[in-house]
Amino acid sequence: MTKQLYISEFHSDVYSGGNTIPWDAAANYFRNAHFGKFYADGEGLLENLIGFEKFYDKQLAAIANGDLNTWTESSYDCDDDFFDDWKWEICAFNVLCEGFGKLFAPAKEVA
Repeated sequence: MTKQLYISEFHSDVYSGGNTIPWDAAANYFRNAHFGKFYADGEGLLENLIGFEKFYDKQLAAIANGDLNTWTESSYDCDDDFFDDWKWEICAFNVLCEGFGKLFAPAKEVA
């Protein structure tokens, strides 16, 4: 979980007025999600974030490769359909990723 996930500006406006998803709402969603069980080693906030990132990468790779409508690959015809269905989760992931980035950023020296 080293990067924010790409989402087009059109799909990233989850809330009207340009407001972002609140940290608590994003964290609660990923605490209770099951991506970690299927794509990572466990169930918890961090495992679910890692699992969602793997799910995201796998879906976009399947769309790019044309692996459509199979049980193990993407059922989306194009990335716009994927982003439309998963925009809230992608934006929530990015809110948490940004917050964790600030938490784990190197300390700034105070002069």
